[in-house]
Amino acid sequence: MKKMKFILPKILGATLIAGIATLLMSAIFKVLILASVVAVVASLISRKMNRRKLMQYGYGGQPHGLGQQHYAQEEPMQFNADYKMPFGNVQRRSGIIPIN
Repeated sequence: MKKMKFILPKILGATLIAGIATLLMSAIFKVLILASVVAVVASLISRKMNRRKLMQYGYGGQPHGLGQQHYAQEEPMQFNADYKMPFGNVQRRSGIIPIN
């Protein structure tokens, strides 16, 4: 009987702490889920508004079907043999560097 009087308050305290921790963690996860849903909705609304703005100012052209790209009617790129790359735009070779 004396052992129960000693162990019972510790068990109750641990249960209370675990319950409060569970409530806090569930509240945090609910807030994170709500924030992600709000972000998705805001992204969709922003995309729709941007598309409407592009259509309004004439940049969007005709709506396209699925998988089609809109390419601007510009003059084609031409090869320039005299073009030299800038000095800082040198690609590094990856691989093992021997140490002598």
